[in-house]
Amino acid sequence: MKEIKISAPGKIHLIGEHSVVYGEPAIITTVNLHTNLIFEESENIKIQISEQKFQYIQEELVILADQAMELWHLGKETNNFNNLFNLYNNNPLNFLKIALGNLINKFKVTKGFQIKETSNLPLGSGLGSSASFAVALAAGFEKFFTDTFNLETINQNAFSLEQIANGNPSGGDNACCCFGGLINFQKQPDSEQAIIKPLKINLSQESNKFILINTGKPEKTTGELVQQVSLLDPFFRKERCQLITSYISPLLLALENNDPDSISLCLNNTHSQLSELGVSTSLLNKLQSEIKKIGGGAKLCGAGGGGILLAYHQNPEELITIANKNKLKYYQVMLATEGVCFS
Repeated sequence: MKEIKISAPGKIHLIGEHSVVYGEPAIITTVNLHTNLIFEESENIKIQISEQKFQYIQEELVILADQAMELWHLGKETNNFNNLFNLYNNNPLNFLKIALGNLINKFKVTKGFQIKETSNLPLGSGLGSSASFAVALAAGFEKFFTDTFNLETINQNAFSLEQIANGNPSGGDNACCCFGGLINFQKQPDSEQAIIKPLKINLSQESNKFILINTGKPEKTTGELVQQVSLLDPFFRKERCQLITSYISPLLLALENNDPDSISLCLNNTHSQLSELGVSTSLLNKLQSEIKKIGGGAKLCGAGGGGILLAYHQNPEELITIANKNKLKYYQVMLATEGVCFS
């Protein structure tokens, strides 16, 4: 029986959340937390997410996917994706069904299949769980149904799924999960095209000084938070986004030179701007302040509203102490790992 195994990593923005949506550059890296999918032949369409099992009718999936696409186009015209988001808020499993229907259409699938999913990525917390899943799913469909594995088309199909999930994403998350490593990503104005530049900075010396502290799942989705920022006064938003961009070159230089003080300063300054954009929380700010006081740096990850705090310190045990004191889960991760792959 035919079987394909796919693995796609999660990601973190070292810098550039939200500003990347408006054409500013972002520095994004993979982390060694993954979405894993196994594709197998089956008479029907069967999905297993952790221990939950589902069976779907192909026509139902395609109809729902078409409905989501109509709502996405409407949201794009009005800069309001609330009707689209309501599809998921009312039933979180609808995104899975829509993603399947979308790819069934694209690959003209006419036979059954079975997908088994496992993941150690926390959902909706700034580590790219939706992008990782989108990339893994797009890669799995391509490899299973066409026996090809083209990263460009995988990334393009994954971006389509991310648009349906999040309204107006930059495409940076799926690009990083797809191509892997450390990248400089910049969306082109008035276009879905982007410049993706691999960066050759060796993060091995600094990687173990970063800790990811999970402050809990955000109340709002990524799409809702992106839309929230889009509704801010354009001048106010642009000013903060440009300030975030101004910290990119100093951060890259600091990473190259293993300069802990400058790394911390860039992270702390970035968090301040994201907080002004209204996507931080009192807990994220409290933790960031505690880390800053001990000579480290920290910033929220992803869309914000909760989720992961990226924390940095020369002595990572100091960060673990803060996480434990606040009774929060943390992750020690490797950065700039491999992108999507199959076996």
